[in-house]
Amino acid sequence: MRVMSILAHPDDEAFSCGGTLVKHAKNGDETFIVTLTMDDVRKEEFVQAGKILGAEPISLDYSLITPNNQREIREKLIRIIRAKKPDTVITHVEYDYHLEHRLCRDIVLDAIEWASHFTYDKETESHQVKTIYAVETTVLIPYPEFLVDISDVLETKRKACEVYKSQTRKLNSSFYSDFHITRTKLRGIQARTVHAEAFEQVKQVFTGSFKKLGSVDTLPSL
Repeated sequence: MRVMSILAHPDDEAFSCGGTLVKHAKNGDETFIVTLTMDDVRKEEFVQAGKILGAEPISLDYSLITPNNQREIREKLIRIIRAKKPDTVITHVEYDYHLEHRLCRDIVLDAIEWASHFTYDKETESHQVKTIYAVETTVLIPYPEFLVDISDVLETKRKACEVYKSQTRKLNSSFYSDFHITRTKLRGIQARTVHAEAFEQVKQVFTGSFKKLGSVDTLPSL
């Protein structure tokens, strides 16, 4: 299984779904962390976080996500999805208050759609992502569909979060790490465990008709 988070900023992956990524890596799954934006301060932090999480770090290196560069970012994401062939993609919730998070989600869903079209680019093989999940970053999911128990890997998640000193030093020395770790306690209570991460499944309807679906001799009986 291949699991890929595609999120707006370096640090989003550690704070939001770091524990889940670690668990997949420990299970032998291939994991990737993709960030659409990057700055000089967080470049090395992102690489270090990837090592701790056991995930391959991939950065698109944009300074900002805007409506003006959405298409360009989408094209790059399509190539990444086709090259790495993730079975599962994790991205932002649609109601996040952060504009770049919402734009990122829109771009990701669009890229997943186009990556599955065999007519899109004949030089690269099309790929269909099987499942898409949205994760908590700056807002809470009101009705989580899945709670992943991360109790046994919490300290690894914490280490990945603490790598981002450029972010954890904002406001005070522990605001962001305290916020996200405390949230795992809340989700742990809901999951009847100690620490957990919350997800909702994105039920994407693929509207294109250019996928390799295969054929059958007759309609199957239900």
